[in-house]
Amino acid sequence: MFMATLSIKLFAMKYLNKFHVFWIGFWIVVLCLLFVKDIVPSGKLFYKKSFLKNQFVVTSLFPLGRTTFMERAQRVDDEPIYFSVYTPQKFSQARVTIIFDTPPPSGWSIGYHAGPGFQYKLFPAEEGKREQAFIFDIKDAYYERNRLNFILSNPDITPENALTVQSYAVELVREWPFSFIEYLSVWRENLGRFYARFL
Repeated sequence: MFMATLSIKLFAMKYLNKFHVFWIGFWIVVLCLLFVKDIVPSGKLFYKKSFLKNQFVVTSLFPLGRTTFMERAQRVDDEPIYFSVYTPQKFSQARVTIIFDTPPPSGWSIGYHAGPGFQYKLFPAEEGKREQAFIFDIKDAYYERNRLNFILSNPDITPENALTVQSYAVELVREWPFSFIEYLSVWRENLGRFYARFL
């Protein structure tokens, strides 16, 4: 009887230990994946807007009262309008590509959020080009809840010079390497966001 009880205890200890090791290892892997995802080891993030579905990482043009949804595009009826992208950390450069239904007329500008409130840096769009690419130095960009806003604006908008956006894409680029202080700062921010999910 004693030997049988001892064998059961040894068996339980052996497999319970393996069970515990498995679950500890599993959660370590999960935590590492969460941190790596937010740190962005490649230093780049690429988002492309699809008007066929809702996307968390890149929004449609808003506010909706100033735009009209079409089958695969969004028409701009009033200005300014915005779109935002998810940013797990701060980046140094944004490469924005916008494809219009027709080349934008004069007066249109695009820019990014550079400070609290309505502080935006604007850059003129080119006339005569349906597809336009912009490269912004966003080291001074202003982030709200891990999102970066972009703006399309034309104070002289009329029905004649309105435009339709077919698609847009944003590539965020981070300068490497991290300094040690920056690296620790990103990990601290990510750890805080991870804990906040359970509060």
